[in-house]
Amino acid sequence: MDSFLPSVNSQALGIKENDGIEAFVHQMLFGNSVPITSIKGMTGHFLGATGAIQAIASLISLEHNFIPATIKSNPEHYLDLPIVTELKYYDVNKVAITSHGYGGNNSCLLFSKI
Repeated sequence: MDSFLPSVNSQALGIKENDGIEAFVHQMLFGNSVPITSIKGMTGHFLGATGAIQAIASLISLEHNFIPATIKSNPEHYLDLPIVTELKYYDVNKVAITSHGYGGNNSCLLFSKI
């Protein structure tokens, strides 16, 4: 395993405008230093429960020290982001979750081991 590593579990709505904004913010805050993943390709969209599903997946990621792969997406549109496309085992110490709801509800949650 590599040293401690934070990660971002992104909402990644699959909507060009929203994903572009999320990519811009991630790049401005973290550059290429924080891996980004989205579980939505594996789970589908749970609408109002998406944030809760992301939270559960993130807690599992922290407990078992891995970053899940982003599947069923085209990371070629975001070459400047460190999108995780294969399961990676790291000593994950923090996971930030971005979640967006209908009507403009947005939230971010940070889980940390430390």
